Amino acid sequence: MTTTVRVYLPVTPTTIAGICAGTDAASPGQSGYAVTPALLRELAAPSGSRPSEEAVELAEFEAFSQAVAAADRSAGRVVIVSADVASDAVVTPVGAPASSPCAAVELVVGVPAARVVCAHVSDPPAHDDPADGGPDPMSMSWYDASEFGDLARLLTEQ
Repeated sequence: MTTTVRVYLPVTPTTIAGICAGTDAASPGQSGYAVTPALLRELAAPSGSRPSEEAVELAEFEAFSQAVAAADRSAGRVVIVSADVASDAVVTPVGAPASSPCAAVELVVGVPAARVVCAHVSDPPAHDDPADGGPDPMSMSWYDASEFGDLARLLTEQ
């Protein structure tokens, strides 16, 4: 039975326009981050039962955070797309055996635009406020895939 994994892919702002046009969101060989089945087994290892919802959510947040850290900031905005992909056919851990419990993955096949469910995009930087001790930390806004047309226009205007 094939399970589905949510993969977090750092992309460029222009990728959103490509997704709107039906272009794959990612190509084979591209790196991403996911809570792999091996990682879920590792989380469940102490008790042998299903990992707690909190443990899975923390692992998903860690995978997402790694994607943000790996994102290309040269385009001015950080863009992370989330896609649901088949775990046994699409992703394998980077530089590790398939049974290794890690969040870094490499795509085996491309990710069709239709598999992308949402994107997180860094908000424009707030002005530095010396009274607050400097610039605000990066914040991100969430966009459903149905909003990608508007998001693509927003990203090209900036």
